[in-house]
Amino acid sequence: MDFAFDIKKTVAASALLCKMEGSDGIDARELLKMLFLADRSALLTWRRPITGDRFVSMPQGPVLERTYDLIKGIVSGSDKLAWDSAFAPRQNHRIKFQSNAVFDLDFLSQREEDALRKAHQIIRKLVSESGGGFIHELHKLLPEWKDPGTGTWTSAPLPAERIFQVAGEDDETIEKISGEIRAVSRARVSLQA
Repeated sequence: MDFAFDIKKTVAASALLCKMEGSDGIDARELLKMLFLADRSALLTWRRPITGDRFVSMPQGPVLERTYDLIKGIVSGSDKLAWDSAFAPRQNHRIKFQSNAVFDLDFLSQREEDALRKAHQIIRKLVSESGGGFIHELHKLLPEWKDPGTGTWTSAPLPAERIFQVAGEDDETIEKISGEIRAVSRARVSLQA
């Protein structure tokens, strides 16, 4: 399943989570896990992710690939400009707002905000209970994740179909969902062009 990446929703979702953390910003790993959990929840609940980003498995768990690249500062073009209008370059693994940050939370629906708030609560709870070991505890909640192998930057695709499979959906239902997602993604891409 391929989704249409939505930079406006990605910036809005990241901004909401960063805003919830306060003036010290948010830890980049925690942000990535919150965004993944929210997208995963949205996908399973209403069959559409929030960001449209591609899921990948990395040694420290699943992440949203393009968002991770934005955080690392290796994206160029309009997506980078949109990200940089809201967020300062990462320092000490923290994401903070630009002093004159520009973002619009209106790109998020109420149910998307709710999914993001729930993901925030889950990660905050795991961090408070496990500290730096929260990633290991999170893996127990995400049976679709598989370690892609050694190396800090190693990644492997994490197909949305796998998320549906571990959630108990049958192949016929997954194929139907996949067809609907393809149609919606094509329409989004057409509208963005």
